[in-house]
Amino acid sequence: MRVLLADDHQILRDGIRRGLENAGEEVVGEASNGEEAVTLARETQPDIVLMDLSMPVLDGVSATRRIISEFPDIKVVVLTMHDDPPLTRSALEAGASAYLTKGTSFADVLDTLRRVLAGEEVLSPQLAASMLTVVEAEDPGEELLSSRQTESLKMI
Repeated sequence: MRVLLADDHQILRDGIRRGLENAGEEVVGEASNGEEAVTLARETQPDIVLMDLSMPVLDGVSATRRIISEFPDIKVVVLTMHDDPPLTRSALEAGASAYLTKGTSFADVLDTLRRVLAGEEVLSPQLAASMLTVVEAEDPGEELLSSRQTESLKMI
C-alpha cells in the first residue's frame, strides 16, 4: 500500500514511517500541514492518506474534503488527538473512511489502513459509542449519519 502521512509533528511521522516500512508498506510522502497534504496527494497519488486534523495552514477536515473531491479513489484515515463526536462527524462527512485517536496502537493503525483499503469504514470502539450517543440524542428528522453508518455504530 502507498501511504501519505500528514501530521505537523515530525516525531510522529518518523515513528509511523518506520513502522509502515517495517511492515512492508511504502510511504510516498510526508506533509506537515493540510495544504502540503493536498499537494502531495496530487503529486504522489497514494492509496491512502493518514491525516491529522489539527495542522497549520489548512486543517485536516478541509484537506480531507479537498483530497476526496479531487481524487475520490484515495482513502483518508484520520489519526488525531481529538475524540470529539462533532469533529468525528465533520471528518466523516468530509470523506474520511476511518477515524482513530492517537492513543491507538500502531498494530491497530496498520490494521485499519488495510481494512480501509479493503473497503471498510472504521471507528475506534470508544468513538463509536460516543457517536452513537450523539446520533441517538439528535433530532430524528435530521439525518447526521447514513443508515449504514448508524447500524455500524450499533454493532460495535
